[in-house]
Amino acid sequence: MLSAIPDKSCRITGVERKDNCLYLYSERGTHRLEPKAAGIVRITYTERPEFSKREKPGVIRASVWEKWNYREDEETIEYFSTELKIVVDKAHASFSYYDGDGVLLLCERKRDSKELEEFQSYELAGDTGAVVEKIETPD
Repeated sequence: MLSAIPDKSCRITGVERKDNCLYLYSERGTHRLEPKAAGIVRITYTERPEFSKREKPGVIRASVWEKWNYREDEETIEYFSTELKIVVDKAHASFSYYDGDGVLLLCERKRDSKELEEFQSYELAGDTGAVVEKIETPD
């Protein structure tokens, strides 16, 4: 007999400040908020037991910024600094972003706010003289 396997819940069940990052835990995976400056937070997510240690391209600041705080209630988790506030809805793990004055900048929809698919990525290894050619396509 066939039966459906229910999807893992994205509901945030645990919060932890560790190594000046904010970790949000759910049955499905872990979000990590990694502050880089008052107005910059790098947000990563994994469904694996731990985050990759590999250095990622495009991350300008390696150091973590320490002058931030968070608060938690029954429905939300708020990360805040002088220039940025991020509110996370615990039930759906959806994020809303506000500037330092409380003006809404961006918000994710409440339900199914993130759809992730694993894919292969490639790097040029050891070829410092590589030439990248940009090709225009109709789409």
